[in-house]
Amino acid sequence: NRIGYSQNEQYKIVSRDSKKPVSYATVKIVTKPGGVFASETGEFFLQVDQRDTILITSVGFEPLRIAGSQIQSVIEMIPKTVKLPPVEIRNKKEIKELLLGNSDLKKKPWSYWGPGMSVEFAQKIIFPDISKTYHIKRVIIPVRTLRCYGTFLLRFYLPDTLNGLPGEEVFLRKIQPDKKMVKKGMVYIDLYEEDLTFHDVPFFYVSFSWLPET
Repeated sequence: NRIGYSQNEQYKIVSRDSKKPVSYATVKIVTKPGGVFASETGEFFLQVDQRDTILITSVGFEPLRIAGSQIQSVIEMIPKTVKLPPVEIRNKKEIKELLLGNSDLKKKPWSYWGPGMSVEFAQKIIFPDISKTYHIKRVIIPVRTLRCYGTFLLRFYLPDTLNGLPGEEVFLRKIQPDKKMVKKGMVYIDLYEEDLTFHDVPFFYVSFSWLPET
């Protein structure tokens, strides 16, 4: 019974202030495994039930939840404008290398969603001590096994407070691997210049996905 579903409707995400497209936003249906990514021009296709709740996140914007019955063809996201006061960081621990995946493929450490080449692979990273502040310095992704040789998107998510799944997107970078980055079937992504710091959270998600079709 498909009553109440839109048939692959097209939507576009823009900034409420500038009306410019919000590129590569993550669009997920809460409580369902499905989800898609907006293109560079902010466009995406999604089948939405009126009873669904849509969660849209993008770096630099407030997370947006929309009821399926209220979603519009043009979706406006609100830029983040609140600046937090300086915080003195103590008991800081640097994670120099964060190796994704697992040498034992039978353990299947990856979860994923999204159709076709828009599939996203995400791994949950649990912090051993919530009282510490963690700074991520480098991410290593095995590419020989996962066949990730083209341009892809690297994302970090905070957990959703409702279901513990990937929620607010806090980091996004487009990665074009070159020969210097790829060593023995691994892509080494240096994040030394990024302020990727996590405090007072039990875990987060790191993911990669191929660029969505435009």
